[in-house]
Amino acid sequence: MEHLEQFSESLRTLRIGNNKLKSIEALVAFIAKMKLLQKIDLTDNEVCKEGEYREKVMAAMRKNFHDPEDRIVLDCKDDDGVSCSDNSEDDDEGEEGEFDMDGEFGEDELLEMNNLDPELIKKFQDGTITKEEL
Repeated sequence: MEHLEQFSESLRTLRIGNNKLKSIEALVAFIAKMKLLQKIDLTDNEVCKEGEYREKVMAAMRKNFHDPEDRIVLDCKDDDGVSCSDNSEDDDEGEEGEFDMDGEFGEDELLEMNNLDPELIKKFQDGTITKEEL
């Protein structure tokens, strides 16, 4: 996930479900660097099975927000456990600050992407090029 750190000042929504992520420590360290991250979907990753997964991830996200009114969402549930629709009108496909890699890459592939040209990553995010073209 290191290649996403270049978006630490702009990433608001991240969907990386079903990507074989395993380390809660690495995930929490990554989230701590994402200053504006409000929504993250990690559904179906191995890390979700770890003890206190939800509490640790929500605490890491909450540290970046100073206003208690800011709503943070993990796996389509807010900090109170209330379900949030993932297709709401305010969550348009491809909106600024959003990166969606749901089930597209394994953890090893994510690490390899760190060596990619940022322009290629942007083209992939925009849908201009496919995963195979990366």
